[in-house]
Amino acid sequence: MSRKRSHPPRALPWAVLFAAAVLMAGAAWVWRTRPELAARTPWARRDARRGLGPASAPTGPRPQRSLTALVYFLRITDRGVELIPTKRQVPAESPARAALEELIAGPLPEGCISPLPDGTRLRGVKVKDGLATADFSEELVKRFPGGSSNEAATVYSIVNTLTSLPGVEKVQILVGGRVVDSIGGHVDVSSPLSYDGELVKH
Repeated sequence: MSRKRSHPPRALPWAVLFAAAVLMAGAAWVWRTRPELAARTPWARRDARRGLGPASAPTGPRPQRSLTALVYFLRITDRGVELIPTKRQVPAESPARAALEELIAGPLPEGCISPLPDGTRLRGVKVKDGLATADFSEELVKRFPGGSSNEAATVYSIVNTLTSLPGVEKVQILVGGRVVDSIGGHVDVSSPLSYDGELVKH
């Protein structure tokens, strides 16, 4: 009597297909999330030699995201002092610092000057819970030229610039790391300030 040949379990092909699908999914995940590993595979090196595939893609830094800030520069006219809002692109990763550096160092719009005393440096700035705390060097006070209008322009150039950024509602100005009553004796900066458009001209 002849024996019947045994056949492999019918589930085996499905198991093989499932394992292959898992391997392909894993390879795709590595390709997307770990390009440096994918680039080491033999086929990736082959494609790289041919000028194809991700192994030959540029490896430079990614383009930096930016946002628009309004930087308020000072203009002096026969009517008095004015703050001129100027659009500047600043990096989204550190917009407050970049906006204040623009205010300090320019470039200046035509007919405008910096509203901050010469030599003023930004010691630091941080934003938390809608409050931006900006710390300036002692020159902000020591080299301030005087005058109530000039002082208002200096203070609100800082405040208005920072409150033009998303998430900033108020600004606390520090000098040398500490709270001061005023910069020149006219405008109280001992507590956080909000945007003020009295001197702003568009």
